[in-house]
Amino acid sequence: MTTTITTVSGMASQAGLSIYEVCWIYGPTKTQGHCSMADMAKAIDNATADGVGILNISITVSNTIGITGLALLNALSTGIVMAMAGGNNGPCNESTNAGWHPWSVPVGTT
Repeated sequence: MTTTITTVSGMASQAGLSIYEVCWIYGPTKTQGHCSMADMAKAIDNATADGVGILNISITVSNTIGITGLALLNALSTGIVMAMAGGNNGPCNESTNAGWHPWSVPVGTT
């Protein structure tokens, strides 16, 4: 994993960003991707240990209590606010809010 430090402007002067890579692009044309639940859980655990205040998960995670759900519950217990992608699969009831957890704020776009 590569760590890059850069300067960002236009936000609160005391704010900081912590970015954790959990999805990987592979294949001969770099058009295939994979996001592991184990990698997501590890990133959530790392963010919790790093003391972040807000956790923005921009990919849909399962709404079951699996490895990622347990990591999210642990983060919640430390007071972290979670904003999560609500889903990207279209306008049917089963997919419009696929990434919900009762302790998170689902976010959608149009």
